Amino acid sequence: MTQSADIICTYFTLAGNVGPFDANTASPIALAERAEAAGRAGYTGFGFGVDDIEQLANTLGYQEINAILDNNGLKHRELEVLVDWFVMDERRIAADRKRQILLEAAENIGARHIKVAGDVRGNTYPLAYIIEQFALLCDQ
Repeated sequence: MTQSADIICTYFTLAGNVGPFDANTASPIALAERAEAAGRAGYTGFGFGVDDIEQLANTLGYQEINAILDNNGLKHRELEVLVDWFVMDERRIAADRKRQILLEAAENIGARHIKVAGDVRGNTYPLAYIIEQFALLCDQ
């Protein structure tokens, strides 16, 4: 017996000409076009980058975002990627702002998870500190 799997279309799969380290990672392609392509391809979930979901929330609103996803059979939603959530320098200010955007969006679109990343610069931090910061993030 074959069981169908839920497959999530991660953000950069259909984001268009935008890369993960661009200054602004919002997709230049309309959400309706991306969601329709994801649904046609058989995806049952859809991912948003932080700049993308912020822009969409400000232009379409969460109700319209949910309607577009629902109309294309995209029942699972995810948000990506929070970086610098644990740093001890000025990058934390921007990270905390993005954290709030992602937490608000997660609540409003019913995201199943928010992806977080370690230090992409290769720095190390005390394990006890990382555990403390991750616990705080999970509580939020």
